[in-house]
Amino acid sequence: MQENLSLLTENDFGSSKLDTKKGKDYYIEGVFLQGNILNRNKRIYPTEILEKSVEEFNKKIDEFGMVAGELSHPSHTQIDPDRISHYITSLKMDGNNGIGRAKIGTTPKGNIVRNLIDDGFKIAVSTRGLGQVGTNKTGQTIVENFNLVTVDIVTEPSAPDAYVESIMESIKFMIDDNNEIKVQSLENLLENISKKLEVLPKKLEEKNNKYSKIIHHILDTI
Repeated sequence: MQENLSLLTENDFGSSKLDTKKGKDYYIEGVFLQGNILNRNKRIYPTEILEKSVEEFNKKIDEFGMVAGELSHPSHTQIDPDRISHYITSLKMDGNNGIGRAKIGTTPKGNIVRNLIDDGFKIAVSTRGLGQVGTNKTGQTIVENFNLVTVDIVTEPSAPDAYVESIMESIKFMIDDNNEIKVQSLENLLENISKKLEVLPKKLEEKNNKYSKIIHHILDTI
């Protein structure tokens, strides 16, 4: 029943890769979804569940010629026209994989995706749909029912570790004594911070002594 369904979004299906093709039109092709594998959201989509979902999804493609997708996930299942970035024109199961093809739109969000592709940015995809989940005998989360709404384009990974790695990389910078920014390893960064903390009290003491001498000199000349 509808009230028992939850919004399920996935943007990591193992080793899925997308190919981009440029010309007059931009396309993405590759693995859009994958069955019988534990993804990074710790869920398993049985292939037979995906086959049924893809079959229903293709009925919408047959009727309308395409299904729109958005750039990044919203928190609901409705397709927002202001957020449309691409149009899924094909989705077929090949073993455990759902192989898809989508045309990048000329919408504002589509143009963002086009620019990302031109810049060499790796495009990822993420399914969005309604589903029911349960657990198997080993305690793994199994999707027992799934209604695929669309496949969105995303730019960030779903795995928490990937976010941590990005944060760590973003602080691998240090300003040297010449006020120049240098990139270095985290180990060197911590070492430099430690050294600067060690000499900080000494520098503050030297600065205070300098100011003290200036003040005494001024007072002596009055």
